[in-house]
Amino acid sequence: MSKIWGLSVVLLCWCQGIVLGQDIEEDDSFISQPLRLEYEVSNQDRSFETVQADDEGLLLVRQTNIRTQTGFAWGLYYLDTALNENWHVDVNVEYGMNFIGHDFNGESFFLLFTDHEYNLEELYVIKVDKENGALSDYHINTVLPMNLSHFEVIQHSLIFGGESNNRPVVLFYELNGDKAKVLPGVYNNQSKIVDIIVNDEEEIFTVVLNEKSYKKNVTVSLKIFSSEGRTLHTSTIQTEYEKSLIDGVPTNFEGGVQYIAGTYAARHSDVSRGLYVSKLVYGEQEFIKYYSYGDLDNFFSYLTDRREEKMKKKIEKKRGNGKNLKLNYRLMVHDIVKRGDEYILIGEAYYPKYSSTTSVQGSMNNPYNQTGQQPTYAQPKLLGYNYTHAIVVAFNKDGEILWDNSFEINDVLIFPLRENVQVSVRPNDIVLMYAFDNSLKTKLIQGDSVLEGKTINDIKLKYKTDEVRENITGMQGIKWWYGQSFYAYGMQKIKNKHDDNVQLNRKVFYINKVEYDME
Repeated sequence: MSKIWGLSVVLLCWCQGIVLGQDIEEDDSFISQPLRLEYEVSNQDRSFETVQADDEGLLLVRQTNIRTQTGFAWGLYYLDTALNENWHVDVNVEYGMNFIGHDFNGESFFLLFTDHEYNLEELYVIKVDKENGALSDYHINTVLPMNLSHFEVIQHSLIFGGESNNRPVVLFYELNGDKAKVLPGVYNNQSKIVDIIVNDEEEIFTVVLNEKSYKKNVTVSLKIFSSEGRTLHTSTIQTEYEKSLIDGVPTNFEGGVQYIAGTYAARHSDVSRGLYVSKLVYGEQEFIKYYSYGDLDNFFSYLTDRREEKMKKKIEKKRGNGKNLKLNYRLMVHDIVKRGDEYILIGEAYYPKYSSTTSVQGSMNNPYNQTGQQPTYAQPKLLGYNYTHAIVVAFNKDGEILWDNSFEINDVLIFPLRENVQVSVRPNDIVLMYAFDNSLKTKLIQGDSVLEGKTINDIKLKYKTDEVRENITGMQGIKWWYGQSFYAYGMQKIKNKHDDNVQLNRKVFYINKVEYDME
């Protein structure tokens, strides 16, 4: 452990611009927003980021443009589940540092920085003690230049995943050590990292890889390591020759049994045609089963009744001719949730949205262009990702589908790609929720039945007479927190023309605690 790299650290009770968590009135919806916390936003605030600590609260990272002699003054605020501020740390972040990741290990928060955007050779991690905000920092040499895509913490070790020389690489760094090591069996030019999943209870982590097998088809491998970075075992899913596995999420081990599920595509394609589920027993594959999207009863429920009926007729007609309708979707798969004897997989369907811009191609004149003007061509520009719907699919221990359901998503355009719908799984029902346009959109399901159709609740404001003038684009979101609690967050410009001692106009970053109760 080294000293803080030139950072001045002060424990303060900085309450300027803060409105503590307050009760707010509710309507008759099963969704409630009992608490709201506001931080007034000035022109010197750059961004806000939250780091979850489950039922122990969350950390708010306030990034500013307030200059010091050596960097920018940032604020770190630890909030409990009642949105009370337990402590605040003021920290100086050196010029040129980029905040690129974070995690929580049950005892401390970890903030990841670098001074380059690509080809990282040195990483900087600030460890923030949950109890009192005490800070420690670590300078980590990456051994080889890499583009970082994953950051996880397991116990007292850090895991970094990414690419180097177009090959996947995973670095492992023990906090009480002096250098990072490259984990074996990952650096392969025929594969890429899908995910790194930590299991704190079992004290292991799994590197999920998408890789090309010796038969030249694409499959998924699981490489499992101990919390000390030791290789435990590797499993590779065997798939049919004409099918490629795009991704996969594994369950935890139970008596040597592990399931992995994800999406599959046609050979050499990266657009999925359905779901697969595979069972491993002590690392050996017992089965793999495939389900096209047409096999799901409610996959097209997000469409209008007329379009859904039309699509189902097309599927049945193809089946009548002994064929399957080829349905292509991009699906972001969430972690598997085990509930009793069910294994519940959630996924979100999306598609990239482009805009055309006009630009000149090349720098030389075209001798065949008699107008003397340069030719122009339409250049597609990625605006973000449109989400269409989320699906929820339950499998049994034999990999058979028990039920499925879906949740329509409207008008959501997000960049970069991330999980949009948040899910809370209870013994008898499942809540699905996402935030959009200053509102929360929710659906309550029980198996393939709908207990509560899509409901819309406005984000609750601090005062009755508050009016939202603007919801800042790109800042709004919602996350599942713990139990039956979520938290919504975002940035708003608010007008209040009626209450005394309240600013006429204010700009705030807010956190609303969101709860549901169907008891």
